[in-house]
Amino acid sequence: MPSFFKNIKKLFSKPASKFQPKPISTTTKKISSQHSTERAAKTSSFMDAARAQKINATIIAESTHHITFRDIDNNAVKIVKDLQRANYESYLVGGCVRDLLLNKRPKDFDVTTGAHPEQAHKVFNRSRLIGRRFKLLHVRFGRDLIEVATFRASHSEQAEKNHAKQADTGMILRDNVYGTIEQDAMRRDFTINALYYDINNRSIYDFTNGYQDIADGKIRMIGDPSERYREDPVRMLRAIRFAAKLGFSIEDSTAKPIKELAPMLFDIAPARLFDEVLKLLQSGHGNDSLILLREYRLLETILPQTAVTLDQDIENANTLIANALTNTDRRLKQRKSVSPGFLFAVLLWPAVLNKLNELLAKKRIPPLTALNEAASKVISEQVKRTSIPKRFSINIREIWELQFRLIRQPSAKAYQLVEHPRFRAAYDLLVLRENSGEDLDNMGTWWTEFQSASAEDREILINTKNQRKSKPKKRKAVVKHSSEKAVFEKFDVVEQVKATSKVRGKTSNKKPAPQKTVGDTPIITQPIIKAAIINEALQPSSEQQLIADLTSTEAQIKTQHQVPVKPSVTEVTAITIDSPASLEKTNSLVIASSAIAKSTQKKSRRSRAKNDPRNK
Repeated sequence: MPSFFKNIKKLFSKPASKFQPKPISTTTKKISSQHSTERAAKTSSFMDAARAQKINATIIAESTHHITFRDIDNNAVKIVKDLQRANYESYLVGGCVRDLLLNKRPKDFDVTTGAHPEQAHKVFNRSRLIGRRFKLLHVRFGRDLIEVATFRASHSEQAEKNHAKQADTGMILRDNVYGTIEQDAMRRDFTINALYYDINNRSIYDFTNGYQDIADGKIRMIGDPSERYREDPVRMLRAIRFAAKLGFSIEDSTAKPIKELAPMLFDIAPARLFDEVLKLLQSGHGNDSLILLREYRLLETILPQTAVTLDQDIENANTLIANALTNTDRRLKQRKSVSPGFLFAVLLWPAVLNKLNELLAKKRIPPLTALNEAASKVISEQVKRTSIPKRFSINIREIWELQFRLIRQPSAKAYQLVEHPRFRAAYDLLVLRENSGEDLDNMGTWWTEFQSASAEDREILINTKNQRKSKPKKRKAVVKHSSEKAVFEKFDVVEQVKATSKVRGKTSNKKPAPQKTVGDTPIITQPIIKAAIINEALQPSSEQQLIADLTSTEAQIKTQHQVPVKPSVTEVTAITIDSPASLEKTNSLVIASSAIAKSTQKKSRRSRAKNDPRNK
C-alpha cells in the first residue's frame, strides 16, 4: 500500500515540461468519389454522305428523329465501341431503334456488325456462339444479354453449298451467308425493323422507307410477302405480334397471303412455337393478339383445341379466356410476374372440361380419375403443336386438379389447401370461372374471405358454409310408360266406346256433359254408331239372341275403331232418336247388357297356402 502512494507521488512530482500527451492527428482519409464514367469521344463514322448515296441509304439526323442518347443501354454502346476499335463496322439495329422512335422503353438491344461470329467472339471474353441455322453471338453483362449478329446477304448458288440450305417449300433451313449493311437491310423481315443507328454521329440509316412506315403506323414486308413467308413462316406470327403490340395496321399486300400460307406453321418446331405463343399472349397485348390470330386463322395452327372451344363457345370459353388475358395484361403493366403454366391452364381448361364430360357420359369412373385421363389427352394433343416443358405441364395438372378440391364442401382440409404451392393460381382460375358465368355456389367469394380471415373467422366460415350446404337430392326413377292402347271391356257397347288407358292413378278433370231430357225421360247421348247396327240390336227378344247380337255388335265396333270411317250425313241423321218408343228399347238394351255382364263375371278365387288342410 505505501509503495502505491510512492509511485503516485513520483508521477505527479515530475516536471511539467516532460509530460507531453500525444497529439491527436487531425488528418482524415480522403473519401474517393466515384465519378460516372464518361463515354468515349466520337470517332469517325463508317458511313458518310457519299457512301450513303451510293448504297441508297437515307440519313436521318438527330435533329429529325429526336432519340435521346442517354436512353440507350450503356452495355450496348460499349459493345459497338469495342467492335469499332477492332476495325469492324457495327450499329444498333431492329426493335430497339423502332421503340426509341416511338418513345417506348426497348426490351433489349441488338447489335449488327460486319465481323463474322467467330471474329466477334475473339473480341469479347464473356461471349458464346449459339445457333446452327442462324449463327449468333451472345455477350453477357451480368444479367443483361446482348445479341450480336453479322450482316446477312442473299443466297447464291455457290454459297448455298456451304453456308445456306433451303427446303423445297422455300423455307430457309440455314442462313449463314454474310454480306454488307445494304444487303443485310434487304434480308430483314419488315421495314420498321430495318433501321440502323450509328452511335458516332447519332444518325439513323434507312434503306427501306421504314422511318415513314413508323410515322404512318403500317407494317410492310420487305420484298415479295409470299416468298418471304415461305422462307420463314414464323414471320406471319411476328406480323400479328407487331400489329397488336404497336397498334399498327398490316398493309394489304402483306396481310393477303397469311390465311393461305397459315398451314405452313405445321412444319415449324414445337419449341419455337412455344416461345412465339408466350410473346403473343404474355407480353401485355394478349387480347389484341388473340383477336388477330382468330381473324387470320393462325390460332388453329398453334392452339387447335382452344380454337375449337372458342368457335363453339364451349363452357363459356370466350368470356373465360378474354378475362384471363385482360388480367395478365394488367399484371404485366404493373410489372408483376406471370406464369406460362397458368396461361396454358386457362387456354386449355374449356377443352379439358369438354373432354371430362364426354368421359363421364361414356364410363362410370370417379371424376378425379376422369380428369386425369382428360388432362393427359388434351396435353398430348397440344404438345404436337407447341412444346410444353415438364416444369409447366406439372403445374398445369395441379391447377386443374385443385379445381375439384376447391369447390367441395369446406372442411379442416381448407387450411392445407391454402398452403399448397399452386393454390394461388388455382384460386385465380376459380374466380375467373365464376366471373365468366359458371355457377360454382359462390366458392370463389368464399375462398377470398377465407384467405384474409383470422383463425376464429375461418372456423365460422367453414361452419356457416357447411350449414348452408343442402343435402344432395336423390334422382327419381323415371318410369317409361308404354304407348296407350285402346281397351274395350266386354258387353260395354253403349256406355264405353272411347279407348281407356292402362295407366292407373290418372283421373280426368273433365266435367260430365249434362244429359238431355224429353219430358221426364232422360236421353242417352252416345258416340256416333251406324244406324244399321243399332236397329239390329233393338229387335231381339230372347236372352240368347240378345247376347249373340251384342257380341257381333262389339266386333263391329272394334273394327270401326281400328279403321276409323267418317260417317256420312245420312248416317248421322239416321241415328237420331226421336220417338219415345225407340228410347225405351235403347234403355232396356242397356239394362240387359249390364245384367248379363255381372252374371258372367267370375269372382277371383283366393289362393291357398301349401300347408292348408283343405288342399287334402
